[in-house]
Amino acid sequence: MNEDDWNIENMKNWTNNPTNPANGKAYNDMMRKRVNGGMGATGMDYAGAAIGGVQALSGVANAYLGFQNYGLAKEKFAAEKATTNADYMAQAMGYNTGLQNSTNVGLALGGGSMTPEQVQAARDYTNSRKLSEKAIV
Repeated sequence: MNEDDWNIENMKNWTNNPTNPANGKAYNDMMRKRVNGGMGATGMDYAGAAIGGVQALSGVANAYLGFQNYGLAKEKFAAEKATTNADYMAQAMGYNTGLQNSTNVGLALGGGSMTPEQVQAARDYTNSRKLSEKAIV
């Protein structure tokens, strides 16, 4: 085989070679396999399997983190509820004390001319206007 024969044979091989960009579909298929990770010796698409595994693991991790966030949200709600209830009870107690004091002052200043039934009616009226000092459920 002389040098010219070798070059002709080499050109034939190059034309049929999938690494030759001029070889259209074979070249595109070869590059697609390289970019996508190709196939293993068993014919399994390892890149596709790896992506599926990573996606499954990501889903499990997201579910776990979501569950933890739900627990944190429940704790935060309980703390906010306790703070709101404490604030409400303190304000209700302050309002009720002020209401009772104003009734007592009014009775002390003008109560001498009132009958015991009128005094009791004034106290009942005041008691009916008091706020509940119990926590909101």
